[in-house]
Amino acid sequence: MVMPDEFRHAEIVREMRAQKNWFSPHLLTVRYFEKPVFGHHCNIASVKCFGENAFGLRFPAAIFTGLTGAMIAATVWLRRRDAKLAALAFGFYMSFALVYGVATMPITDAPVTFFTTAAIFSAFLASLEEPLALRRFFLEALCALALAGGFYTKGAVGIAVPGISIFFFLVWEKKWREFYRLPLVVLPVFLAVVLPVARQIHLAEPDFWNYFINVEHIQRFTQNAPGQHPQPWWYFLPVVLADACAVEEFAQQIAVPPDGHVRGKAAHVFAHHLAAVVAYAARLAAPHLHTGVRGVDVGSHAAAHILTGTYLEQH
Repeated sequence: MVMPDEFRHAEIVREMRAQKNWFSPHLLTVRYFEKPVFGHHCNIASVKCFGENAFGLRFPAAIFTGLTGAMIAATVWLRRRDAKLAALAFGFYMSFALVYGVATMPITDAPVTFFTTAAIFSAFLASLEEPLALRRFFLEALCALALAGGFYTKGAVGIAVPGISIFFFLVWEKKWREFYRLPLVVLPVFLAVVLPVARQIHLAEPDFWNYFINVEHIQRFTQNAPGQHPQPWWYFLPVVLADACAVEEFAQQIAVPPDGHVRGKAAHVFAHHLAAVVAYAARLAAPHLHTGVRGVDVGSHAAAHILTGTYLEQH
């Protein structure tokens, strides 16, 4: 296994199983409140099935990565009914080097990528449905469940990144009514899922939420203490610029194809991805919040792989 992340997560899993304490993570008997418990629960279930070994520890990350790729393919199929394009988008995503990295380590990047992508895609599909359609309510409930999963995997990042992406997508599409329609279902379902688990964590460890919110979130914004990655925000700017330029080139190529029939659909996907890039840039703009950029980056690339597949299919 790889130091230090894999050994740290393995030890947290071992201690939670030994103490039978499912809501208060400990590392070498010290309370460890860096992240919520969902990722640890997934690792515990996998280790129980496959044993205390590297495969058992890494299996959940691989599963969540595969589910994210399948979700990309399913979204393409729902919008285009094109099996070839769905396979191309899935293949591009699964062969991406950064995706391979997060899929082979027992860290929270793979599940938070899954939940981020699920929240963005479900909100995107819901915004295209009629206001009272049953399918719309189902997609909005899925969005709420994805936001809850992201929150219990990586905290506020699991809500902020898809939330900012959805916000800019709705602005881009001028879907102003969605700003009060989406919360009507998303917010109650989100609270119904989050509050009971939050209560159980509070009962098991009353100081968890105080530390997790104040230290892991507020102080990282407001204090000048160095973060896990001390580089300034502009250190990551080339990644954002290269990402945006590449996607813009693909969008220009496929938005005006010779027959013209894909323009509207390509523009929808481009708007989705541009919104995700803006969310990623906002994340990097916080100098002390460079932890976990891998999962945010992978989550912002989902639509880019769809665009890449569309480009190759058209040419």
